[in-house]
Amino acid sequence: MSSSARLFRVLRQGARRFELWITPDVVAHPPHGFCEALINPANATLFGTRLPYFPRGGPVPKPPPPGVASQWGGMEAGEHMLYPQQVVDGRVTLLGGSGLRQHLTQLPVGEDNARCAEGDAVFTPAFGDLVPRFKYLVHTVPPFYSNPAWSSLLHQCYLRALEEALKRGSLTCVTPLLGAGARGAPVSCASQVAVEAAFTWCSEASTDSREPQVLCLAVLGEEVAQTVIDAAKHLDTTQSAEKAPK
Repeated sequence: MSSSARLFRVLRQGARRFELWITPDVVAHPPHGFCEALINPANATLFGTRLPYFPRGGPVPKPPPPGVASQWGGMEAGEHMLYPQQVVDGRVTLLGGSGLRQHLTQLPVGEDNARCAEGDAVFTPAFGDLVPRFKYLVHTVPPFYSNPAWSSLLHQCYLRALEEALKRGSLTCVTPLLGAGARGAPVSCASQVAVEAAFTWCSEASTDSREPQVLCLAVLGEEVAQTVIDAAKHLDTTQSAEKAPK
């Protein structure tokens, strides 16, 4: 597998552009080598990945009490479990370092110790080793796949995150396939929502925009990329049929 990102397909062009990229690590190897904003799929408390491993699809375990070891001890976590290094939020937490952690702890806290609700988004600057690759971070909380409102909330994650990024003048944003990691959604379902949200965002572009705004969807390999392309083709077919004269 290549150690750098490569453009796989342009799915929408115009004032807003939707690109599909393949990269082994969106945090270390973002599209174009630099994106102004990284959309980070986080948990509601925005405390990063403080657990040594956690279950795919939830629920989120509570942090260990003080004095109890919270580091991986070399034992296999088991099937359907993920390590922090395997998820984007874990990589962001690691590379953002103490600067990011301190900044997040200063954000307002709501019910259940939440700093960001499911479907919402919170903006922060990039910190630490993230700075050479990103200027901003937009943290969003995808719903678990078991949530009855999963599809609408995930769709909202993309649009709210893009809204927060554009407020700061970001022209290039990159996102992983939200919901398909620790939140437990099948890749095909997560791809469908990602494409629907991206097409919605592209359709809302202002015609007087001087420079194109670019959303890069970054996935790990060609199999997932093809699933995204299939979702885009399906949506194009559906929308064309809806516009056709009756």
